[in-house]
Amino acid sequence: MMISNFKEGEIIVATHNNDTIEETIKIKNKYSAIPHVSFAQLLGIADHLTWKLKKDNHLVYKYLPWA
Repeated sequence: MMISNFKEGEIIVATHNNDTIEETIKIKNKYSAIPHVSFAQLLGIADHLTWKLKKDNHLVYKYLPWA
């Protein structure tokens, strides 16, 4: 709902869930006039999904927790 109604700016979908990623891409492709949608994940978790997203030319942010 958020992606289909968002008019400007950037939406970052932070997830390691493949189903959520696939659904986001499907919605993003359905609404071609939406703002930029990117993904975010923690470094070292589900990196295989990161590489798949990068291969398909999606922007992915990787977060490094620091204490």
